Amino acid sequence: MRLRIKSKPRFISFLIILMLSVTTLLVAKSVYGYRETRYEYIVVKKGDTLWDISMKYKREEEDVRRYLYELKKINNLETSTLYPGTRLKVIVN
Repeated sequence: MRLRIKSKPRFISFLIILMLSVTTLLVAKSVYGYRETRYEYIVVKKGDTLWDISMKYKREEEDVRRYLYELKKINNLETSTLYPGTRLKVIVN
C-alpha cells in the first residue's frame, strides 16, 4: 500500500510546524533541562557545624536553612549535632 500526498502545501505546512515544535522542545530542554544532583563526601573535623558546612557548599542564591534541611535529610540526621570523623554527603552544584 502506497501513501500519496494529496495536498503538497498542507504537507509542507505540517512539516514546518513539526520541525518548529521539535526545535522548541530541544531548546527548552537545554535551557530548563534536568540536571542530575551531584554529591560529594566530606569528613567532619573538630569544630565543624552543620551551619558552617551548609554555608560553604550551598549555591549562592540558595537559602542556607533550606540547604541545611536537605543535608540533614540526605544524611538521615535527626539533630544538627556532628561528631569529628563523621562522613557527610553534601550536595555540590
